[in-house]
Amino acid sequence: MRTYAACIGKPVTDNLGAAIVVLMEEGPDRFALVKEGDREPSYWKFSGGKVEPEDGSPLDAAIREAKEETGITIPPERIRQIGIIRKPTHEVFVFAALVKSFAGIAKRGEEGEIVSVFSLQDLEWMERDKEFLPAHSIIKKMKQFLKKRKRR
Repeated sequence: MRTYAACIGKPVTDNLGAAIVVLMEEGPDRFALVKEGDREPSYWKFSGGKVEPEDGSPLDAAIREAKEETGITIPPERIRQIGIIRKPTHEVFVFAALVKSFAGIAKRGEEGEIVSVFSLQDLEWMERDKEFLPAHSIIKKMKQFLKKRKRR
């Protein structure tokens, strides 16, 4: 398995892994989440998915997945890696993206995902009430990212 220390510009290799993007709006801490509408159980989650062979890097996969699932185009200068989750079979690259507005957000993703915007307080109750993807350690990384952003 190949490890990406900093995945920007790194080529995709045999073990492609996955990419997840925490899509945030400037100003209030609001997040875009997606939910697969036709599956049970169905949980709210951050955009993301498998890194495909045509993706140049996990970063490219994160940008592509956000566009497919939410309709939001992330400029590359507005996204950065905030962590890696290592699993036995692959790595999950975690990104945070700050967009100016959710004004153009889709109601449905290209594959039928339901799209909605939530506050940080919403995420906390969703996590507690099991409405959010189980074992979603990304919330911890996202909160660390928000703390650093607010200190600037």
